[in-house]
Amino acid sequence: MNITIPHEPIYYSDPAPENLQAVLLIHGLGADHSSWIFQMNVLKRNYRPIAIDVPGFGKSTGKFQKWSLQECALSCLNLLEDLNIPSAHVIGISMGGVIAQYMALLNPVKVNKLILINTFARLRPQKLDEQYYLLKRYFLSRLKGKDYQAALVASRLFPGQNQEFYKTELIRQITQSDAHIYHAALKNLGIVDIRKKVMQIQNQTLVITAENDTTVAVKTQMELAGLIPGARQVFIPLSNHAVIVDQPDLVNDEIIKFLEMPVS
Repeated sequence: MNITIPHEPIYYSDPAPENLQAVLLIHGLGADHSSWIFQMNVLKRNYRPIAIDVPGFGKSTGKFQKWSLQECALSCLNLLEDLNIPSAHVIGISMGGVIAQYMALLNPVKVNKLILINTFARLRPQKLDEQYYLLKRYFLSRLKGKDYQAALVASRLFPGQNQEFYKTELIRQITQSDAHIYHAALKNLGIVDIRKKVMQIQNQTLVITAENDTTVAVKTQMELAGLIPGARQVFIPLSNHAVIVDQPDLVNDEIIKFLEMPVS
């Protein structure tokens, strides 16, 4: 891969540096490190959770000649090096899950266990409404700006009346992200195809899938689980794409159970 390494620093939250086992958490498109609040509260009891803002999102604002998922993965690997962490468990949701896969491909020694949530090796929606939604996100990000597009995404991920707080928070996160990088990320996610590459991943892998995910089709996530040698897949009921907020207890149970399993 022909990759340039970004020199911009990554913002991160590191609430339990005294714990030995590091867990790197990588958020989805338009979000930031605070997406993981329900996981951080559980993980910090026995692990060292480090939740980042992906370059160009949240407080990791930076100007890059060419933003890419691979460069984000390299930035994450560089962060582990800067923190003198020899290796870490890596958890990524959606876009963050693709970055996590690239980390395992670029430097598998730096990655212990891999947990991929509502993500993919290639995003090619199976249903017309899913294709329309993703195309709509892409063009709205160019034509109508982040505010309009943020409201569309937040309403889809948090449709319930009792989810108003999460909807408002996601809109805030999306609107504060760099517009050019947001558009570049959408484009990267739309064209990425690492299906052949992920067949080389040897890290112990768990794929967590929300049963009602309408952003990344369940069939697409099953394809990912089938491509990674030895990967396990679990399904979270009554949940949508924002499963780490929809069903945090169920997700946390699966994460802890997997992290505590002996390395095979």
